[in-house]
Amino acid sequence: DWAGGVIASYTRTAHFRINEFDTHYSTVTGWVDHDLDDRTRLRGSYDYSFAWVNYDPYVSAHSATATLFRLSDDGDGLTALSAGAGWYDFRYARLDPPQFDSTPPGETDPDRQDIDRDGTELSLDWMQYRQTDLEDLEMRYGYRYARYQADGREFAHMAHRFLAGFDVMLPG
Repeated sequence: DWAGGVIASYTRTAHFRINEFDTHYSTVTGWVDHDLDDRTRLRGSYDYSFAWVNYDPYVSAHSATATLFRLSDDGDGLTALSAGAGWYDFRYARLDPPQFDSTPPGETDPDRQDIDRDGTELSLDWMQYRQTDLEDLEMRYGYRYARYQADGREFAHMAHRFLAGFDVMLPG
């Protein structure tokens, strides 16, 4: 079986006294699911996001992810394994204080290249979802590894993230 969909979202923050930090963030996501068997599903997804800070372009981002979902034998658990890649293009103006800019006109400041955030991210994720004895309580835990390779060396990094949480279905 095949299924798919598209979802769009828009988020905005507004500050009453300091509006230079107002943000706008829009995202469009498309995905396709394919059932490999009665307990296994493969999902491919693509996201495009764009953010503004105070109506000025801030970042454009593309990401693609492949996820494999597998139900446990007892039906009370779900394992998700994901691999993803993202491309980020930061659009904000990089302003250098003039008193520190000693680069002759027409030449590129070598230090400026160190602060370029544009880059790519590769990630691997493992998540486990488990239904508890309480009917309306689900636990989740997992691990995420990400490596971001920025054009500037100051923003390149590697990250390990351990995740834990729960979902509670409240009565309607």
